[in-house]
Amino acid sequence: MATGENIMELEKPGKLQRLASEVPNTIRDAIDVTAKIGQRFLWVDRLCIVQDDEAHLQAHVWNMERIYGDSVLLIIAADGDNAESGLLGVRPGTRDCQQTVLPIKSTLRLVTTQ
Repeated sequence: MATGENIMELEKPGKLQRLASEVPNTIRDAIDVTAKIGQRFLWVDRLCIVQDDEAHLQAHVWNMERIYGDSVLLIIAADGDNAESGLLGVRPGTRDCQQTVLPIKSTLRLVTTQ
């Protein structure tokens, strides 16, 4: 988690690779998905927003439309009890569910998982 104390360290190139064992499964799974679809960048609120600085937190909350507006893909961890739950289907044996695909418009679909 990004804090005022560690944010400068987290911003160093390769830092997450060195901390891989400390990164929760959900974030590791999101990193894997991002790499598999050929993207180089991933925004993770927990790592990109200083969580113990209310002003920093509020400034980012009020700008979420800018942060997410131009994204290629939005990953929402809507299942699981905590950050260690991971994303269903990313790792073998983590998916035993049904998906429903709902067309929103010609280039947009909503996928729900049960």
